[in-house]
Parts: sequence; C-alpha cells; structure tokens
Amino acid sequence: MFDDDFFWEGFYMSDLIYNDDYYEVSHWNRESNNVTVVFSSAGNLALAEPVEEFRNTVKNFNTSYIFIRSKHHDWYNNISSIKMFRFVDNFCKMYQYIFSMGESLGGSGAILFSKYCSRLTRILSFSPQYSALPSFCKWFGPLSPIDGKISTFAFSDYAPENAASKSVLIYPACSYEDSMHAKFYKADNFNVVFIDTHHHDMARHLKKDYQANYLNILLDAFYNLHLEFSDKSIIGALYNISERSPKPFTQWIGSHTFRYDVFINLPNLPLISDEGKADQSSVCEYSFEKHNTAVEAQRAVTEPL
Repeated sequence: MFDDDFFWEGFYMSDLIYNDDYYEVSHWNRESNNVTVVFSSAGNLALAEPVEEFRNTVKNFNTSYIFIRSKHHDWYNNISSIKMFRFVDNFCKMYQYIFSMGESLGGSGAILFSKYCSRLTRILSFSPQYSALPSFCKWFGPLSPIDGKISTFAFSDYAPENAASKSVLIYPACSYEDSMHAKFYKADNFNVVFIDTHHHDMARHLKKDYQANYLNILLDAFYNLHLEFSDKSIIGALYNISERSPKPFTQWIGSHTFRYDVFINLPNLPLISDEGKADQSSVCEYSFEKHNTAVEAQRAVTEPL
C-alpha cells in the first residue's frame, strides 16, 4: 500500500483494526492523547493510498493516526460506510482530541465523519467534493469509466450542519470544477480558504511546489488548539499564497472559446463602481423598477453579478 522508503523509515507502524469488503482501517499508535483520522480518496490513479498526499509530513506532529482506505470507487456512497464510521467513532473514545483529515472524496469523508463522531475536534479537508452525484462530479482520466456509475447514494452530499463550525476547507482558486464545490460549501457556512493554484491535489502542492513546506505550516495551525481554527487564521498562516476568492474564469470571449484554465487576473486598482451612482435613460416592461431610472440602474453597481 505504501512506498518502501516510506514504510522502512520506521515511523509508520500500523495495526489493522477493521476490514470488510469495502474498507480497511489501520491504527498507528503513537501514545498520544489525540488521534487524526485520515480518509483516503482513490486519487488520480485509483490507488487509494490514504497518506500518500501527506507522507513524510504526518510524522512531525504528536498524534496517533487512523487510516481509512476505501477499496472501491464508490468511496463513502454505500451502506457499509455507516458501520465503518460507527466503528471508528467507538475506537476513538480512548482519545481526548479527535482530528479528521482527507483530500478530494477523502476530504468529503473527513467532513462526513462528523455525523457519527460528535466529539470531533477539528476537520481539515483539501478540495472536498460537495456531492458524488453525477451533476456534481465529472471524472477524468483513469476514473472516467465510473462517471455516473455510483448507483447507491448513502449520502447525497457531504455537508453536515454540525461540521461547518469546526472545519476549514482548502481549495485551488483557479479550478472551475473545484470552485463549484467550494461555493456550495460556503453557502452552507463552511470556512473556505482559496490558494492561488489550479492543482486539485492541494496537499502535495502545498508540500512540494514552494520553497517553504506550506503543508507543514498548515498542519501546525491545525493542531494548535491555542489558535482559533477559522478561514481567517488559516489565511494568516498561508497569506503568501492565499486568494480572497476563486478567480473569475472565462469560457467565451467574442467568437472564441477558451478552456476553463484561462482565468482573468483582477487588476490591483480601486473599483470606480465603489460608492458610485448610476442612471439610465429609460425603463421598459422588463425592468425591475418601473418608475425610477436611477434606482433601476443602481442595481448594476450594488447587486451581485
């Protein structure tokens, strides 16, 4: 399941504690009073390696680990997941603090775990999917054959209300597909932080694509119980690479079609519309305001695009 160099470093020694047709759960006991439950996503090549995206960084923190590996490409969309969640919740009762973490659909599982673990302390989720329904998830590359094939939805979405206040979700700011999921989570009052990148595999990106190991910096804030865990505190930790919101993307310009990875960089200038007044020459039957041109025109300045 893991690379030889990862296993033989000696810090990863886990015991298999749960195994059925759908899930494999292992425990790495580090004699800590807290535990981190790490949920796998199948990843780009469907390898389902639960800590590959975090490897060599997890050892830096004083926490035991529970690794959950999904054996099939339905992840947590089957009835067996409920039994697994309940088992892990019961196993975690020996710990004082319980953290949950994952990436992509593993990140969705980390959030969903809150439905069964009321004692969950914090959730850190990288690029979680709001739902596995076909209208939300379009699969690419090696996973494209499963597009629309998930037939049983034990959970139609991964946004339990009790998870919002204890979660921070990390998303790329330059990804059309991820932005859609991020906006749904934000609408459900989740803390969402955007990073100036197009990478879906955020944990690897934070760890390897900068001079600093931002994954290490992020996890340091995640485990620091003296630090408020919110979008503001995490933006403070990642201020060099964070964005205020997803970058606007353009699909059509004139008669030319652009791919979704072509983004508009907003100019660093004041908006002339701020505090601005608008007017127009007339109104018509389609206007919202039928009698006042200034009120009708002002909607272009004050209302969402």
